[in-house]
Amino acid sequence: MEVSTNPSSNIDPGDYVEMNDSITHLPSKVVIQDITMELHCPLCNDWFRDPLMLSCGHNFCEACIQDFWRLQAKETFCPECKMLCQYNNCTFNPVLDKLVEKIKKLPLLKGHPQCPEHGENLKLFSKPDGKLICFQCKDARLSVGQSKEFLQISDAVHFFTEELAIQQGQLETTLKELQTLRNMQKEAIAAHKQRKGHFN
Repeated sequence: MEVSTNPSSNIDPGDYVEMNDSITHLPSKVVIQDITMELHCPLCNDWFRDPLMLSCGHNFCEACIQDFWRLQAKETFCPECKMLCQYNNCTFNPVLDKLVEKIKKLPLLKGHPQCPEHGENLKLFSKPDGKLICFQCKDARLSVGQSKEFLQISDAVHFFTEELAIQQGQLETTLKELQTLRNMQKEAIAAHKQRKGHFN
């Protein structure tokens, strides 16, 4: 689902979470942080880049696992579970790669935004610009005869009800896809252990 590209979509829904009871059902910052940690490579602690799934089911950036294995004297193994793995048996994980790109584009819940020019909290909405501004920005624009169409954030929230619904739908979809990915990884690990048990 595509996010609306009209000017009002420049506003981060996270800016209004603490100001409007109608959107308090959005996932909490803790939930968001848990998701992002799942999408970070255990070796570099950054977003997965070209993620590879090892035969054991664990995932790493392709460059990270190659660098890790270069340091191994003889046998290559998974940094997480220590199972022996070979590069030829690794597969690119398109599901994980797609999830990383999607979650990075979502408007994650943030603290109160500040004006990059004046350092003040953004407490007004400028209708002509379709973005939040601070009171100093308002005074500067009024001094040069620009538009007076400014709204308090609480008065502007209803303009973004549709955008919030879209963003929530995206996040819920991503959560479901992440759960599917977790289940796939668990199944891969269980299958590998079962195969290993047959050879012991």
